[in-house]
Amino acid sequence: MTTARTGITAAGTWIVDYAKVISRFPEEGSCVSVLSEAISNGGAPYNLLVNLCRLGATFPLKAVGCLGHDIDGASIMKDCRAHGIITAGMRTIPWASTSFSDVMTTRETGIRTSFNHAGANDLLSAEDFDFEEETSRIFFLGSLFFLAKLDAPDDRFGTLAASVLARARKAGILTCVDIERSNVPMEVFRESSQMALRQTDLIILNVEVAEQLSGVRVRYPSGIDLVAAADAAHGLQTLANSHAVVLRFPTGAFVLSRSGEHVTEGSANLPKSRIVSAIGAGHAFSAGFLYGYHEGWNLSACLKAGHATAAACLSDQTASGGIRTMPSCLKRLASFGQRPLESHHLDRPSRSESKPAVIP
Repeated sequence: MTTARTGITAAGTWIVDYAKVISRFPEEGSCVSVLSEAISNGGAPYNLLVNLCRLGATFPLKAVGCLGHDIDGASIMKDCRAHGIITAGMRTIPWASTSFSDVMTTRETGIRTSFNHAGANDLLSAEDFDFEEETSRIFFLGSLFFLAKLDAPDDRFGTLAASVLARARKAGILTCVDIERSNVPMEVFRESSQMALRQTDLIILNVEVAEQLSGVRVRYPSGIDLVAAADAAHGLQTLANSHAVVLRFPTGAFVLSRSGEHVTEGSANLPKSRIVSAIGAGHAFSAGFLYGYHEGWNLSACLKAGHATAAACLSDQTASGGIRTMPSCLKRLASFGQRPLESHHLDRPSRSESKPAVIP
């Protein structure tokens, strides 16, 4: 008798963020003032699982990753235990260092700049995953292009990351992957990302990455073209017959289901004075969306959960410090209201000129 799957397993980059607010971004060789600083969780799986715990998830949360035998590694393990995160899948490597990032946010602009040391994250390998006894409903892997061993080529699936996602999928687990733009050439970025997306059931991307991977322009000076967003989502969905493709952008989000259902929801209408930092906002959105999806909510409710969690994240300097329980986040979203979403075409060329071939 098969036991019903429950829980979310998240794997990939485990990072300690040393976040600082600075007066301005300096020129090379100059000096600026640090106005405040904080130490917090960082990296896609770490942020996701901590956020899910703070949202009040009652299902199992499991971690997979590599840490160094150092103070940062010990602090991550202690933090996971404090949040009830199962750490059986975490591996400590005695001679490696735990990944960390120095994250500088400029006070006036809110722009953040990160300096990351990959450390043990680059040592996570396909051998670190065993799905035979895995009981989770969702497997989350991130972030691609920040996991050197998993970003390496694979004869069958293209990359080792794609092979891990394929194994999870074969075991009956819904897959989700986080993709962040890095310094790799665009051709490599597109090809490797598409290989992973072919093994992904729940695709959640920011609109810039979605444009790069689909070849469809979605952002225009007048706003987001939701018709173009649908074009991009359809192209991405065909890669793997995914259950859902979610495109998020500052003013809202769009989701396309396998059945062809289209849903849009505006983001929280937060006044600028309520925004402290955007660190981890994308991961917060994913946490909210996956929370709702795991619990069987409809797609509109999942998007609202994503926006509510992201809005809570924006209220704090760290990636998870602003997150409260899901009912509290949703109540806050309702109090601020959501931005209206319209499909803008004012600066868009004709359809025949603007829609390139979607994904070779």
